[in-house]
Order: sequence, then C-alpha cells, then structure tokens
Amino acid sequence: MGNTIQKLRWLKTNKVFREAVRKIFHLMSGGVVFILVFFDRATALFWISWAIIVFLIIDITRIKGRYIYPFKIIEDVVARPAEINSISGGVYFAIGGFAAVFFFAPIVAITAVTVSAFGDAAAAIVGVSFGKHKLPMAPDKSVEGAIAGFIMSSLVGTICMDLICDIIHALTYAIFAGLAFALTDSIELPISDNLVNPIFIGLVLTVVIFLLG
Repeated sequence: MGNTIQKLRWLKTNKVFREAVRKIFHLMSGGVVFILVFFDRATALFWISWAIIVFLIIDITRIKGRYIYPFKIIEDVVARPAEINSISGGVYFAIGGFAAVFFFAPIVAITAVTVSAFGDAAAAIVGVSFGKHKLPMAPDKSVEGAIAGFIMSSLVGTICMDLICDIIHALTYAIFAGLAFALTDSIELPISDNLVNPIFIGLVLTVVIFLLG
C-alpha cells in the first residue's frame, strides 16, 4: 500500500508524465473524427455526436459525483487544477473535431484534428521539459514548446496532406497548418484552445488549398 501511495505521489509531481497522459486522452477524444475514414460525413457526425454526449456524461459525473466517479485516481494524477470543477480539454477537443467535420472537407478535418493533437502534445511535453523562455502573450507557455509544436504540426500535416497531393503541395499546406497552430497556441484565448485549434487550422487549410490549388 505504501509503495502504491508513493508511486501516485511521484506521478502527480512528474509534469512530463502528467502532460503525456493528458495528451493521450486528448488523442482518444479527437480520434473519433477518424470515423470519417470509414463512413460518410452524415454518419460520422452522428457517431461523433454520441461520443461527445458520452464524454460529457463522464465529465459531469466527474464534477458532480466525485464519490461515484470510477476514474478518480486517474483524474488526481493528470488533471490540471483549473479542470477539477470544469469541463475537460478532451471534451472541447471532441467538439472542435465535430465542427471541423461539419464545416470542412474530410481530409481537411482529419488533418486539422491530427495537427492539433500532435502539435499540442509536442508543445506541452517539450515546454514542460525544456521550456526556459516564456511567451509574452501566454506566460504559462514557452518559446521552446511553441517551436516544437510548429515542427510537429508541420510534420504530421505533411503526412496527412500527402494522401491527396504531391509532397511539395503537402509540405506547403502543412507549414500553413503549423503556423495556424502556433498562432492559436501562443496566445491566451477566452475559450479553450482545444476547441479553437481544429476549427482555425481547418479554416486556414481550406483557404490555402483554395488559393494555391
């Protein structure tokens, strides 16, 4: 029992581990968008809607019914203080993914969600591990994290967009997607960036694809 308690304490204080686990949950919640690979948009939106409802029920149970919430140990380890009594970032990310699927072409939606997820993970983990220089418009984030997020976003975006076009166009689109992510991730927003990122990146990609062909 003593060893278990010590391990939990270590997990709570290990910021890199906490951020890595948080981003895994974000990937899982945003991953519902990949239903688009197997179904048409209407069917995908239907199932994503149900997934969001399930996520919301779990979150409300976490907030309102702490004594019956089955994943309290996980929450104690990975949740940020601001999330204890509010909707989690994963729910916002799933909603952002829903909006991306609704408004944008399938490949754009998938790319926007993938870029958001992996870019955010890289920015958070590198920022926690090596961040020394704070961003002026987001003091809780670092320049090092922002650079890592941009690089990861561009890399992942290139892989996604390469499915529909040549590598030069894919890289060009991905750089714009990376810049869009870096912009929204480098400023303090009045709403969750997990909601904004997939929508803004999808919008930027749509405009750039239209302009560049």
